[in-house]
Amino acid sequence: MPCPRLPLPPARHALLAAWCCLLALQAVGGHAADVEEGFEGGQPRWSVANADCSPRVASHAITRDAVHRGDAGEQIVLAAASGSTLQLHFPIGSACVIDEFKASVWVKANRPGIRLGVRIVLPHFPARQTGRPIDVVVQGSSSRSPDRWELLEAADIAAGLEKQLPALHAEHGPAGDLAAAVATHLVLEIFSVPGHYDLSIDDLRMQGVIPATAAGVPTVMSGGVAPESAVRQAAFTATAASIPPAAPTAG
Repeated sequence: MPCPRLPLPPARHALLAAWCCLLALQAVGGHAADVEEGFEGGQPRWSVANADCSPRVASHAITRDAVHRGDAGEQIVLAAASGSTLQLHFPIGSACVIDEFKASVWVKANRPGIRLGVRIVLPHFPARQTGRPIDVVVQGSSSRSPDRWELLEAADIAAGLEKQLPALHAEHGPAGDLAAAVATHLVLEIFSVPGHYDLSIDDLRMQGVIPATAAGVPTVMSGGVAPESAVRQAAFTATAASIPPAAPTAG
């Protein structure tokens, strides 16, 4: 059964709208944009999603306690019960799945095994049970050490998506394909064992970002072929606010 998705708070809807406008402006003319997020102020950008471990968030803020570079970063502290899935999502609108897309972010956590990925929606791949378009996560690298800043990266998402095609056909049937696939979120998979999680996030960067609408690719299509675009889509085959002060340190 799919994991439940928690609703996006109204403040984050405004953040997503502003983010999408920024991407569209930077990708005028079908050129890929590079975008950076330093988490220097305002509301938290990440949200808890796809969780089956009854997470209880103790604090979630932009704070000087989570700095990798600059003046602030994003920190989330929560407790997780038994389960298997706990993700944080960062919305990016609808970006083309192209070979040049790459995402990276610095993280520091009290547990290892934090993994970055990219959520991709497949408009032409209906789920066997519901008939609705499915989504998948193409995984990137994961952290290895607790309490140290590490750079996580997710690249080659077109190739990573195509590698999942045989398993997707086995689960949902042979009719689905990867046409018009769009990346909608960056994902941090953080669950390893039940317990306490303290995660700091900073210095996010995306390269090769082209909004699907700017490229002439509809985010969900009812049928037919996407209009021809100057942007080279990945070639898929059917066979393959203010910042809180830093916490005082113990003397």
